[in-house]
Amino acid sequence: MTTQEKALDMLKKKAKKSNKEENNITATTNADSVPATFEGVNSNGIKKILTVYQDAIADVIPKHLTPERVIQIASVTAARNPKLKKCTSESIIAAVIAAASLGLDPTPQLGLCAFIPRKNKYNNYRLECTFEFQYKGLANLAWRTGIVKSMKTAVVREKDTFSHSTGIDEKIDHILYDGDDFPGEIKKTYAIIHFTTGGYIVEIMNKWQVMQHKDFAEAGKSPSSPWNSKMNEHWQWRKTVLKQALKLAPVSIEYQKQIAMDEQIIPMDAVNRSRGKIDIELLGDVDTKMIENVDTETGEVIETADAPKMNTDTKEPALFN
Repeated sequence: MTTQEKALDMLKKKAKKSNKEENNITATTNADSVPATFEGVNSNGIKKILTVYQDAIADVIPKHLTPERVIQIASVTAARNPKLKKCTSESIIAAVIAAASLGLDPTPQLGLCAFIPRKNKYNNYRLECTFEFQYKGLANLAWRTGIVKSMKTAVVREKDTFSHSTGIDEKIDHILYDGDDFPGEIKKTYAIIHFTTGGYIVEIMNKWQVMQHKDFAEAGKSPSSPWNSKMNEHWQWRKTVLKQALKLAPVSIEYQKQIAMDEQIIPMDAVNRSRGKIDIELLGDVDTKMIENVDTETGEVIETADAPKMNTDTKEPALFN
């Protein structure tokens, strides 16, 4: 057999396999015909299933995205991840609708959000899809509030020089290690957010505090989680401290509810199919600290005795030398 004949034979086999996979999905026209998982379904089959929810996505998606794009990207992403295809199809569909409702493009390379497969201990350890913000996605939502003037996060490594002083003019000094060798493991992370109102928030977390958040997050135990990737670990540290800082930001209750969707397996019961809205009250075991200190009428943060107060001095504090 010549090289060309071998190549042609390979293409025929590939086409035959693709047709077999696609035939596993019948003409999907309603939610009742969705299979339990996407195993054995190719990207075209997954796309057909997600298209059932196109109207719900279209009702909530911002203008910079289209339902077709979200469905196409989500279909390819799921098809390329064998473990994700083993997740319940409902959890994947709900995660896709969540991303769309937040206006986050699920393209993995953009680093806005991710679909992480993990075993759900609250559902007989079934493999389900977790919706997770990536650092840039969380920052993106913060910028959209319109109240953020500037925002900075960073990690502090063992060979860096770092100091922090509190007071009326809170100050951070962070000097990066200037050597050419490994700067050491991450030991701290911090976030500094200035608001258009003139106030600011500074949040600093050490390794123990960050690891507490990782251990609390069920998704952090998944091998697929960015937490378990050395390439992405520093982004997870920065995301964690930013998320903590935003808990005290003077933002709307709706925004706080959006952040509460992070690292959640979203049940289909929480999806309002007529509008594609995610009902936060139906998410179950969410990080309620994200919304417990927010006035539901005004959307403002309610300061408590143990909550750090935001500096409302209109002067720009000297944060760096």
